[in-house]
Amino acid sequence: MKINVVRQACCAADDQINRLDAVYEVDGNTAIEVLMRKICSSKFLQYSSTHNRLSAEVDGRQVAEIYPSGDPTWTLGVLPTEPVSSAIGDNTLHFVFRLNSSRAEG
Repeated sequence: MKINVVRQACCAADDQINRLDAVYEVDGNTAIEVLMRKICSSKFLQYSSTHNRLSAEVDGRQVAEIYPSGDPTWTLGVLPTEPVSSAIGDNTLHFVFRLNSSRAEG
């Protein structure tokens, strides 16, 4: 199955020199964690000092947070072993920046 992936630019130059969309092909039974690791290892996601945490969202619902280390932190109720076909289906996987919790509090 083909998974459409879109990410937010991390800085003004990012959207000029890098692609903000991609398509990843995986079997529908592949665990969402395997897909996330494939995306992280492909260097598709970009970060900066001020944009250092991406929220992975499907149909407006957060499924994980991804830091530059590439290790996903899963949202409560989302199992990393869930098949891509049910976790994402025909939806687009969006990566958007969220403020650091320390910045949001201060």
